[in-house]
Formats: sequence, C-alpha cells, structure tokens
Amino acid sequence: MIVDAISIGLHPWDAQWDQQAPNWHELATLLENENVYFLGETGLDYIKKENLSQQELAFHKQIELSQKIKKPILIHCVRALSEILSEKTSRKIEGPWVLHDFNGNSQEIQAAMKHGCYISLGKNMMRDNTKVVKALMAIKRDRLFFETDENDYSIEEVYQRYCELSGIGEKGLLELCEQVENNFKTLFALKSLPFY
Repeated sequence: MIVDAISIGLHPWDAQWDQQAPNWHELATLLENENVYFLGETGLDYIKKENLSQQELAFHKQIELSQKIKKPILIHCVRALSEILSEKTSRKIEGPWVLHDFNGNSQEIQAAMKHGCYISLGKNMMRDNTKVVKALMAIKRDRLFFETDENDYSIEEVYQRYCELSGIGEKGLLELCEQVENNFKTLFALKSLPFY
C-alpha cells in the first residue's frame, strides 16, 4: 500500500500579501492531517529581497506552528544559512529541520549538522561544480536525504549520482538506501515506514 506523504507550508517566494495576510489557522488545521509529514517549504531566500520582511514573518509564524504540532520543517535556504541557524538557536528549537536541496560548502554543512539539521540533496547535486558537489563528503550519511522536487530526473538517478560522486558505487547503493530509510525513521521516530 502506498500512502502519500506530503508537506504543507508557505514558501518564501509566495510570502507576498498586500491587504490580507495568510490564514494561519487554516494552515494549522491542514498540518494536522496524518499524511502531512512536514511543514514547508518555509525559510528565507535572500535572492528574492523584494518581500524579505514578509518572508521573515511567514518563517517565524511557521516555526511557531511546527513547535505546536511537533512536525519537522522543510527549509528553503538561499544565502540565508546563518540567519536560519540563528533562529533555530535563539528559539531553542531541538526539533529537526531538513535543508531542502541544500547548496552549501563544507563549513556551512558542518554548521547545519551541528545545529541538528538534515541535508537533502537534489537539483544542486545533479549539476556539476556546485558548492554541495565539491563538499559532498562533509555530509554525514545519518543526516542525509535525497529529493527530486518535480525535476526531470528520477529519485533513482539522484541516488546513482550520489553513489558516483561519493565513490561508493553501485555496491554501496543498498546500504545507502537503508541509511536514508533509517534517517527517515529517526526523523519521525517510526518503527516502520507507512509507505514503500
């Protein structure tokens, strides 16, 4: 049986409103659905500075929601890692955050993991010469996830790319899959996955 595991949140690019602010109560209600595993994407995107104050407001509000509902957050982080980690520290948040399609260097990866974040790899790992490709070995496998984010490649291709770049090859693929499954179980404190 396959169950949809979804996330719901207000993306930083969509954090734009003139008169009517988002309906946070409605978002909180939607987040209570058992198929909603994450809140997000939320976060900060410093390339899109025209709505930065609204991004910050939406991010703060969604952090509060995640604390109430006890669900991890998928973080959209573009040139804003220090601010995002500062929020996690200043609010004393111990719950896990997953950095969506993260593209950081070794120091940024180390800082994120030190703050209890998981690193999800996708499009940025599929391209050559990105920061994350150059720093791939800095990511501990017990903090690792993979994603497609509706791109033109399959999740299998993402796993294969990691195996190629990390040097574990096809022989290490099964062990890698088991590790990512264990990461998911740890993230949600599950005994078994509700879908396969």
